[in-house]
Amino acid sequence: MSKLRKVSLILLALAVMAVGMGFSPVQSGPATCTVYYRIQPGDTLKKIGAKFGVSWQYLYDLNGMADPNNIRAGNIICVSTSAVPQQPQPGYPPQPGYPPHPGYPPPGHPQPHPYPPPPPPTSQVPLIKIVAVSRDNSVTVQTYSFPPNDTFDVLMGPMGTQGVNGYYAGGYNSGNGSSKQVSFPIPSQLYGSKRIAIRFQSNSGSGYFSYNWFYNNTTGGGTGNGGVPPAPGYSGYPTFSILSVQRNVNVTIKGYNYPPNTKFDVYMGPMGTKAIGGYYVTSFNSGQGGNLTLTFSIPAEMYGAKKIAIRTQGQVFYAYNWFWNNTAVDP
Repeated sequence: MSKLRKVSLILLALAVMAVGMGFSPVQSGPATCTVYYRIQPGDTLKKIGAKFGVSWQYLYDLNGMADPNNIRAGNIICVSTSAVPQQPQPGYPPQPGYPPHPGYPPPGHPQPHPYPPPPPPTSQVPLIKIVAVSRDNSVTVQTYSFPPNDTFDVLMGPMGTQGVNGYYAGGYNSGNGSSKQVSFPIPSQLYGSKRIAIRFQSNSGSGYFSYNWFYNNTTGGGTGNGGVPPAPGYSGYPTFSILSVQRNVNVTIKGYNYPPNTKFDVYMGPMGTKAIGGYYVTSFNSGQGGNLTLTFSIPAEMYGAKKIAIRTQGQVFYAYNWFWNNTAVDP
């Protein structure tokens, strides 16, 4: 047997062993690929394409696939060759379902990008503070740190939605990026609502957005700190990792780069939900901010769940992760 044939057989055997041991081969993408995606159980090229605003044919050609109907969970494919930032921006990517609803945008209004690219690398985070509310009439907000020369759709929706899929309430041009105080009418579909979410969503394709909420009461006081910029010198956004879990009892997390003196609500929910609309667990104040170690009880509604999503939600910043509901300690 020739040496070349022996080497070929050895490589083939190693490949078979790798698959048998649970290793997932990475499907090769183009050298210029900048965004990769790990295929999940139940995924199809059509579903993946919908997540990233491209067609399944585009993914098929981009990755040089032999059979578009034969994709394997765990494999990694290329989904974009466009430029992206080195680190994700807070709250990005936007949630599916944008643009909001039939009839949006109004006639003559620019068509928004269904999945705009991320904003360029920057510590800038646009924020909005609630200044005043006239019940079922209007809300006045103060903008901070908006990128210059960008245009935004102002959307309002039910509390808890962050304004995603909301009703169009007007437009906003950031001009030179300086702070502004502007008012918008409350859509008639939300008349009588106790609390309303408001969202500024760029329609230029820049990817910037900001959201807040307000009580639908006539008041001049706004809603607490409601999006006031964090302490001077703070930049970036909070994240956390899982340190340990006691099955059906509690989970301990390690938080990083939390803004100071900020209240966060803690939620847990089914895997895949990012704990949006999840079960309320508790609240905490970040104190001096920075790195935190915290332990939270697992709600009874999640007992027996295999995987659990967890979220710390503030007025402006949030972070989420997930964990296996097994008694374990992160090595």
